[in-house]
Amino acid sequence: MQHSRSHRAAIAVRRSAIISATVLLGSLLPIQPLHPDGAVAQEASPSSASPSESLDPSHRQGLWLGAGLGAGFDRVFCEICDGSVQAGWSGYLRLGGTVSPRLLIGGELTGWLRGREEATQSMGAVSFVAYWYPADTNLYLKGGGGVIGFRSADGEDAVTSTTFGPTLGLGYEQLVSPKVSIVPFFNVLVAPSGALRFNGDEVINGVGFVLWQGGVGVTIH
Repeated sequence: MQHSRSHRAAIAVRRSAIISATVLLGSLLPIQPLHPDGAVAQEASPSSASPSESLDPSHRQGLWLGAGLGAGFDRVFCEICDGSVQAGWSGYLRLGGTVSPRLLIGGELTGWLRGREEATQSMGAVSFVAYWYPADTNLYLKGGGGVIGFRSADGEDAVTSTTFGPTLGLGYEQLVSPKVSIVPFFNVLVAPSGALRFNGDEVINGVGFVLWQGGVGVTIH
């Protein structure tokens, strides 16, 4: 009996010493605290938050608007065209509403401009588009369509074409405030077939256009 009491007393003294040493070291070193029974205390780590908590899509609600600027690469296809890729400045303006946190719809104006000594080339589109966020993420896929126009003019004469075509794209909304996002984007506009006109008179049919567009925009929800 005497031996059992001595053994329990030794255990109590040892445990008290461990706790005292932990308190002392805790004031000197960044170690985890111990429970009275000597076990390491488990604290919730911020990194353990679920992806759905860190990618809350609730900022997407109500009306929204956006604008972007970047580079654009245009190519014209026809029997008398050389089909070369022309680089220039490109941008967009967007405005629409929120159907759900994963689906937005709206209108989009897209423009492309290339200035040269011999002529100024431009391309524009007015499209109806939908933006779909496939999961609890800020990545979106875009699809839609509308009217696409091309113009090349030297101040006296002008070559133009207008047709309908689809627009596709993707982007990522990086939140910088609860309502504002920086958006890297990539878009493709395709005009499969149209008529080419010289000073208003039709010259040839079956003209196609492609515009690749990439850059950075801002969206406000």
